[in-house]
Amino acid sequence: GHETTTNLLSNALHRCLSEPGVWATMVADPSTIPGAVEETLRFDSSVIAWRRVTTTEAVIGETTVPAGAKILVLLGSANRDPAVFDQPERFDISRTDSRYLSFGWGKHYCLGAPLAKLELEVVLQELTCRLPNLRLADDRPLTYHRNVCFRGPRSLHLTW
Repeated sequence: GHETTTNLLSNALHRCLSEPGVWATMVADPSTIPGAVEETLRFDSSVIAWRRVTTTEAVIGETTVPAGAKILVLLGSANRDPAVFDQPERFDISRTDSRYLSFGWGKHYCLGAPLAKLELEVVLQELTCRLPNLRLADDRPLTYHRNVCFRGPRSLHLTW
């Protein structure tokens, strides 16, 4: 679980520091941090896709998928579905709809989800408290690890 946690933390820091006003809002009002955690999971999750094999024939939309079919579930895409989320391309820490699929769903829901959320919340609380002037060190574009399922930057340069 360290790779997903590391990526989630760096994705959250990058997003919260690069979106205008988000870091300042969290510093001024720590009660907004849980919303930042939830929105990061929806908007910039560390798990963006997952492989599955169907055990029985299934119908997805208008397509019949046979038993034994290998499928790639695009969680990152589902988390930005305009039929589910209002203004899905907008990072909004005050969003109240948290029907994202970053931890899976149903019997495939991640057992580590509560811990991952708590870890991110504690890190953001500590950093906003201890380093209120934290910022991105430069504006160079991020490079990401090459992985179809996990998403996180190779490095994140910060200063305060």
